[in-house]
Amino acid sequence: MGVSDSRTSVASSAVDFFASGESQHRRRRSGLGLLATMLFLPALLGVMGCLELPAPVGDPEKSRIDPGMSGIWLQTDDNSDDLLWVFEPYDKRTWLIRWVELAEKTNDDEEDLEAIPSNDTDESVDDELTTLQLLQSGRLQANGVALFKGWRKRISGRSFITMEFKGMLDSETGMESGIWWVAKAELIDPDHLELKFVKNEFEGIEEDMIQSQLERIVRRNVDNPEFYVDEVFGGVLERVLQADYDIIAEMIEEAGVMSTYD
Repeated sequence: MGVSDSRTSVASSAVDFFASGESQHRRRRSGLGLLATMLFLPALLGVMGCLELPAPVGDPEKSRIDPGMSGIWLQTDDNSDDLLWVFEPYDKRTWLIRWVELAEKTNDDEEDLEAIPSNDTDESVDDELTTLQLLQSGRLQANGVALFKGWRKRISGRSFITMEFKGMLDSETGMESGIWWVAKAELIDPDHLELKFVKNEFEGIEEDMIQSQLERIVRRNVDNPEFYVDEVFGGVLERVLQADYDIIAEMIEEAGVMSTYD
């Protein structure tokens, strides 16, 4: 899957993802529920088919989160849109994870921006600002928010995080999600987290396989670079300081997801 695939419109991405066949009925139902519970994330819809796995890894009832991975992480690289990953501890075993796609505010929103030079006075100013500086200055907004339940499992000495989509409603299955992403997660240092997402097109991963079978494949391929998606998602994330949490909370709330209690 190339980077250009992730930039397609929401409509064409949805068509590509759901136009499969009768054997994909359950997957289409889950996906349609997902569309109804999200704010239409272009990058997400473009890569769902590459990341969705047939089973989770590990057991959330037996998991222990790594406190060092808790917090807010900023992802910026040449292969992806700018993303925020919010790892909020739910308890000692699991995280509540918010996945936030960032976009620059339009000119219509600029009355809320802080007084830093705009493109009207110096076209090079915004180009010189990092994503973190754009965030801190109020020039970014949440283009979409997704919600996961996350837990960790150690396999061959490495940490893997399962991200289970939440907010799924379906008359046939109730509130069962049935959609999982799995990423190898490594703290490079206290302020940098690397995520590498397992791709479902890897040889041996089958649609109807069970968790123990998937975990065996993960164990055999822990250090195999071909096992992971190397475009669009993942990479090295930078920690966002707590001093900037109010900006992010307001951004998420403006996107329609309640983040604060007043």
